[in-house]
Amino acid sequence: MAYRILHNLVPAASHGSRLRELIRLADELLLVSPFMMPDIASFLNATDISHLRALHVVTTLRTGSPDQLNKARTFNSLFNMMEGNTQLTISINNRLHGKIYIFKKQGSFVAAMITSANFTPNGLFHGHEWGIEIDDAGQIGTLESDILLSIEYTGVTRAQAEQMETQRRQIPPPEPATIVPIIPFDLNQLIPNARPAFVVNRSINYWLKPIGATGNWVEENRSFDRVEDVLHFSTIPPTGVREGDILLAYAIGWQLMLGIYESTGKPIYATEEEIEDDSWLERWPWYIPARNLAPGFGANWRLIGLSLTDVVYQYHELNPDSAVTASGATNFNALNHGKDKIKLDNDFAAFLINRMEEINNRLV
Repeated sequence: MAYRILHNLVPAASHGSRLRELIRLADELLLVSPFMMPDIASFLNATDISHLRALHVVTTLRTGSPDQLNKARTFNSLFNMMEGNTQLTISINNRLHGKIYIFKKQGSFVAAMITSANFTPNGLFHGHEWGIEIDDAGQIGTLESDILLSIEYTGVTRAQAEQMETQRRQIPPPEPATIVPIIPFDLNQLIPNARPAFVVNRSINYWLKPIGATGNWVEENRSFDRVEDVLHFSTIPPTGVREGDILLAYAIGWQLMLGIYESTGKPIYATEEEIEDDSWLERWPWYIPARNLAPGFGANWRLIGLSLTDVVYQYHELNPDSAVTASGATNFNALNHGKDKIKLDNDFAAFLINRMEEINNRLV
């Protein structure tokens, strides 16, 4: 029996990334998780699921639990997106604690994931979860049978889901729980190697800096590990970028993060000799000297596979409808219009840098 260990320590190897890969290989999915993201469509729509013939969700709906309110949203989100040929089944097991994902293709088992990871953003992407993936058809068949035998209620209908959502909207927000006192010290400070979370310096700006262009992607084997480097801009002077600003490099086409840079000087225009030696500079003549703050990340960007789209999705799960750019946009559609830099919202910048620094610190 072949198996692989699953974890979220590197984004490219996360439960969410592997789940999407296996969905592409399957036409049936059995999704078993006590906790689930309310807007499940946001995750599934990031993967082509038009080929899925059947989706069976097994989860909890415990009496008295506030999670019932989330489940009402989850169920309706599922019904709203499954309008095609996919057969949707929703079942309830209120004693459920395990998290299992089983994939089939034309009636045969492809793989099963047995893990600690709930079907939530934290579970699938940035919680420190571990699990195992197996491909033994006999073992997966036994596992599937046990899951189906444990179901208490099956066949939640669209009408029932809509009734749940109607009732959810009528329920007033719960009273705040008893306030837990805040302890006036941080025991993490007693650990010599503890790393504090990144804190935004509001006296500088944070930028998303695209690298590459449509039809001219960053080479897959290119390394961004030089400590002293330069970042190129178009024929429009990057006057908004000041010395000390942070630029988060992003690979056009790949849609992956490349590195963290600190601007160390003023914008410079390429000389005629430089442009003559390298015609590429005619399109990108301006450049800014910069210091690479995450060389380990830059050297392994393709293996790491940190998707900007996934980070935005995770940020919005925690901060619904919050801006990701300084101009108030909630997405990066401006990249489609050839922008050579986008000023970031400070809070989103901190969220993104924390993700990148966490990975970089494990690589150096």
